[in-house]
Formats: sequence, structure tokens, C-alpha cells
Amino acid sequence: MINPLYNLIWVILIIISSGFLFSSKYFDFLDKKNNYNRESNIDGIRFLLASFVAMHHFIFSYNYFSGKGWSISKHNIFNDYLGVFSVCVFFLISGYLFVSCCNNNDIKWKSFYIKRFTRIFPMITFQSLVCIAILLILTKQTINQIIDIDNIYSIFYWLNGGISALRPDIFGIHQSWVTMGGVIWTLQWEWMLYFSLPFICVLMGKTNKYNILLASLFLFFYVFQNYNYSSKSFISLFISIFTISFLLPFLMSLFNIKKYNTVTLTLIILLILSSYFSHYIYKDSVICASFIVGALCNQYKSFFRPLISKIPSFILNILLIISFLIPFVIFHKKSYLSFSFVFSCSVFFIILLSGASLFNFLNLKGVIRLGNASFSLYLLHSIGWFIINKTLLHFNILHISYIFYFCSTLMWFFICYLSLLTFNKIEIPWIGYGQALGRSL
Repeated sequence: MINPLYNLIWVILIIISSGFLFSSKYFDFLDKKNNYNRESNIDGIRFLLASFVAMHHFIFSYNYFSGKGWSISKHNIFNDYLGVFSVCVFFLISGYLFVSCCNNNDIKWKSFYIKRFTRIFPMITFQSLVCIAILLILTKQTINQIIDIDNIYSIFYWLNGGISALRPDIFGIHQSWVTMGGVIWTLQWEWMLYFSLPFICVLMGKTNKYNILLASLFLFFYVFQNYNYSSKSFISLFISIFTISFLLPFLMSLFNIKKYNTVTLTLIILLILSSYFSHYIYKDSVICASFIVGALCNQYKSFFRPLISKIPSFILNILLIISFLIPFVIFHKKSYLSFSFVFSCSVFFIILLSGASLFNFLNLKGVIRLGNASFSLYLLHSIGWFIINKTLLHFNILHISYIFYFCSTLMWFFICYLSLLTFNKIEIPWIGYGQALGRSL
């Protein structure tokens, strides 16, 4: 069994050492194509969040190969918290970044979705192909069984770019999804956020034909199809959405609400709706609330940034650490899946946006590099844990602690390096293709 204290010390050490290791001049080649104007502390925190998710799945993977299933023991409560906290803040960041689309009166949806497609699909496809290759190596099926129509049909689900989280078993291997650690479920929600933006625009009164068409598709494919049409929750949801769709633009014109406040009012109403429907769809409502709270942080950053940034840097960084620990202290004996947890995580996010850099750790070159590559790191880490744990189990040395941690440390550094390579060789070129294609439309 993994000792929680020793494991926590190991986690802290390898994350910090990764930041310094990849700050080396030997990795300067990774900066040549990196010329985005982004907030360095957000890039830095992306690395920490992706690392926390990786360490969260580190315990799950170990337990899986120890015969305990894909689970985390009650002794590793802090590792459990690391994963939940990180996903919540990732959703806050997504809401924060993409709400600005709704401020644009002339957004080109074709260009937007092409850029999103070329940003996400290539790397997820690479991850899926690696997993499929591993499963092909492990399968005991014959060639005729491998090329069976059921296998081929199931493989298509693995190549859907994260629009659906379904990853059916292939090649006769039970729980095939363990190779990728089940990380795809969050990408399904990311896609939902992107497809919901035209709907938010419609609520704001931007009722051109493209917004209405895309908003309708979003409602029917992401909302209505998941409900029992005879249930009270569906009827209530249906009436609420269409009442707001007509009432909100009327209120905005009646009270002459400015564009800035239009976005805010729309987000607040959606947050109230999420709270109301939490009685019926609790998990979905909490995740939606994460996006909405992140978007509200974007709308009010000009208010809280000047105030909080006046706090001395040392104290601000101490507050960042405290705000990271407080949700754990409050919720570790309760459910993390709550609106209160989202709001407590948003305090951490607000302090981060106000300039906290974790004593400049988030501004290290290596941390920013790995933060840029956090999408690759997020997708690839579970494959690394799968390979190393499967290998150690094969040689019957999985439970020898010093060998296990030594091999896991080497694998972690390899995962980081591989993530930097895939970012530069897969993500960057495809981002460029998407931007060029978007400009040509």
C-alpha cells in the first residue's frame, strides 16, 4: 500500500524538480515557436493542474494493477482532492477564456470551430492511436477477431476527438479505457462549452440566423436528448430556457442595459438556473457552474485585480497557498461535488489572476513550457502510468517501494519530455493550420 505522507513528499519533489529541470537551456528549442501573448501565471498553473491530475491518476493506476480496481483508498484523501480541485480550476479557466467570444458582435463561428477542431482533435487522435497500439500488443485475439466488425465499430468511438467520452472495450480487453485513464470525460464538457456559446449569444439578444441555428443544435443534442421528456425536470427546463430566450432580450432593451452588463446578467441567470436544476442533475449543474463562475471572473477582473494586486507579493502568494488548502480542509469529509466547492476554488483562481505566482515558481521557463504543453501532459500521463505499472507487475516488483518510485520518477520525466515534443510536433503545427484556415474564411 502507498504511504500517503511519503507519496505526498514525492509528488512535491518531482513537480518542483520538473519545473527546474525543463528550465534548462537544453530545452530552449521549445521556445522558438512559442510566441503567444498569454498570461504566464495561467500557463504555469496549467502545468501544476495537469500534474495534480496525473498524481491523482497515479494512485488510481497503482490500485488498479494491485487488484483493487480503478479506485482511490480513503488513506489517499489528499491525492483525491488534487484531482477534483484541478478539474474544477481547469473548468474555471475555460469559462474565463472563452466568454470573451460572447462580447464579439461579429464572431465567425466557422473560424472558431475550425480552430477548436485543429487544437483538440489531432492530439486526442494521437493519444487514442497510442492506446489502440498498446491494446493490440496486449490482445490475445487472432487477426480475424481483431478485424471483426465489432472491433472496428468500437474503434470509431476512440477517434471521436473527445466529443463523446465513450471508450468501449476493444480487442477483447476488459476496461480498455484504463490505458488512457478516463481523462476524456472532461473534454466532452469542454466541447459542450464551445457549442453552448451561440446559445449564450442568443440569450444576450444576438439573434442572427447562425446563432439561432447553432443554439438550437446545442439544446437538442446536449440538453434535451438526455432527459425523460415526460418528467417534471424536463418540462421545467424547457419552459425556463424558452422563457428566458424571449424575456432576457426584452429586459435588456427595456432597461437599456449596456453590453458589459449584458454578459454579466446572462451569466448570473444561467448560474441561478444551474442552481435550480441541481435538484435533478446535480453533477451536470455543478460543472456548468464552474464554467459560469470562471466567465464571471473574466467580467469582473478589472474590478478585483487592482484591489488584490496592491497586496504585497509575499502575502499574496501565502494567500494563494491558503486558498488552495481551504477547500480541502472544508470539504474532504464531505462531497467535493458542490456549488460551495466551486466558489471556494474560485477564490484561488481570483488570487491567481491578480498576480500571484507562487513565489515566482509559475514564471519559471520550465513551468511555462510544461504549462504550454499541459494538454499533451493531461492526455498522455495515464498511458505512462499504465505502461510502467503493467511492466512492474509483469516482473512481480510492483510492490517493492524503492523500485516502484524510482521507475515512476523516470517515467514522469519521460512523460513531461514527450508532452513537450508532442506539443511542438503535433499541437503547434495544427494550431497554425487552424489559424491559417480560419483567416481564409
